[in-house]
Amino acid sequence: MVGRSKTRTKQIIMQLKNKFTDLIETNDLRKRSRKRKYVNQRGYLIKLMRQYGFSYIEIGEMLGLNHATCIHAFNNANLWESINDRHFYNDTEHLRAAMNNFKVNRTMHDLYLDVKTAGGLKDLEHIQERIRRGEYELTFQHDEQILN
Repeated sequence: MVGRSKTRTKQIIMQLKNKFTDLIETNDLRKRSRKRKYVNQRGYLIKLMRQYGFSYIEIGEMLGLNHATCIHAFNNANLWESINDRHFYNDTEHLRAAMNNFKVNRTMHDLYLDVKTAGGLKDLEHIQERIRRGEYELTFQHDEQILN
């Protein structure tokens, strides 16, 4: 029984490692960039990997970072989550959905409302990302008074 348990644990760890590696590659997180989008996504994945028991050295090898950089990113991710930083949550929303960390509301966003309430360039970049992910449904409502 103990042998099966160890084998099962190793399989789960390998599946997690493969999933994280896939997310790192598809989101280009090994790229050496200080853009907030990449910093937020790396920080979130580092925080999540730590919760699953990966060491900072293992995480650093997966991301191509020094372990001290991983510690710093982990601390920043904790800070951004504690203050409910909206850019952090927007940048990591698709990662959360991919990891099924929590249920992401997949209702379609209202493009008009989002553009109207955008506070700056960062919000417009988030809207652009949502458009790429197909989170806006384009509907055309024709008002008969306008057409006549």
